[in-house]
Amino acid sequence: MSTSAAATREPLAGWPELDDTVRRVAVLVLRRGQVSRADLAREMGMSTGSLTRVTKPLLAAGLVLEGSAQRLRGTGRPSLPLEVNPDRAAFVGVNITGSMVYAVLTDLRGDVRDFRHLPVTDPSTTAVVEQIAGLVRDWREHRPGLAGVGVALGARVVGWRTVVEATYLGWRDVDLAGELSRRLGLPVAVENDVHAFTQAAHLFGPGRGASSLAVVTLGVGVGAGAVTHDQLLVGSPSQAGAVGHLPLLGGTADCHGSDHVGCAQAELSTSAVEDKAAARLGRRVDVPELLALARGGDRPAREVVEQCAHQLGVLAGTMVAVLGPQVVFLSGDGIDLARAAPGRVREGMLRVAPGQPQPSLVIDEEFSFDAWARGAAATAILHTLTGRMPAVAS
Repeated sequence: MSTSAAATREPLAGWPELDDTVRRVAVLVLRRGQVSRADLAREMGMSTGSLTRVTKPLLAAGLVLEGSAQRLRGTGRPSLPLEVNPDRAAFVGVNITGSMVYAVLTDLRGDVRDFRHLPVTDPSTTAVVEQIAGLVRDWREHRPGLAGVGVALGARVVGWRTVVEATYLGWRDVDLAGELSRRLGLPVAVENDVHAFTQAAHLFGPGRGASSLAVVTLGVGVGAGAVTHDQLLVGSPSQAGAVGHLPLLGGTADCHGSDHVGCAQAELSTSAVEDKAAARLGRRVDVPELLALARGGDRPAREVVEQCAHQLGVLAGTMVAVLGPQVVFLSGDGIDLARAAPGRVREGMLRVAPGQPQPSLVIDEEFSFDAWARGAAATAILHTLTGRMPAVAS
């Protein structure tokens, strides 16, 4: 992952300057949740004595805490595992959709402490920035130690600052991080929403403890994200995971506005699923009604659901074939399709990658847009610990 030229290595107020090795240990503790010194030393490739020296500034700054004593396997000696101190700092994560601003307040461990939802009544940059700034100011009054803000939206973002284009908002070349940072006096990081969601899934969700992860999201659009060797794949120019027009094996649906058929968007987006349902049922129904009909025994409805679940598996299997992840996580506001026919998802995955080791498949049990806002907070947390947070704008 490239580092923005505008990134800063300045510590947060009251924190010591941390070198790269200390930062790597802090991030590793964050990723593992709670980890023994022996395991940390092994993963870092250093002696336990060296690790003790490296962790001293983290303990002194209150960034890391010692947990309850545990017995080490093989020696029987007690060991004090390390974990991130959740109360050391707070972060705000914001997800911007075409109609709503979803915001969460988290601790340093990514646990949500509060949330707010505001309608987008004016999509102009100035209006949305003022909405977000007002939320942050309110939380800042009541929560000391607010360290940074993360913002996620469905757009291509460069340098964790600039929104190249967000068509659903009418934005182009907007220095969103700078606009917010100038109003708040806080560091702000901006990220593509699927990339941010993938980051949170790796740090705090089903990808925790795995070094590789693939994420597929369903909804108005179809998106994907990936982590390999504990690093988020961003791509150049920040386009990794743009799978909407990726052709799917067995796909036949026309892609509206394009000259191809069978892409992920044409097969799996909300409008595509509703088009398939209308063709089979002879009338328009939305996805919740389609699922209700399928549960009630309507055969054509069930066939549509199973076909879509299978195609979702084909998309996930394509990512398995290319990336070989340990975990595949399926989510998004359209994920009920997968929950309704998980066996068909598995069949689709096996159809594309029949000879490969199959990863752990996790289907999101309860999707919420707050999870996307938490992804934005995860981006801010990680960039703060690594020192890659964009500098506060003047």
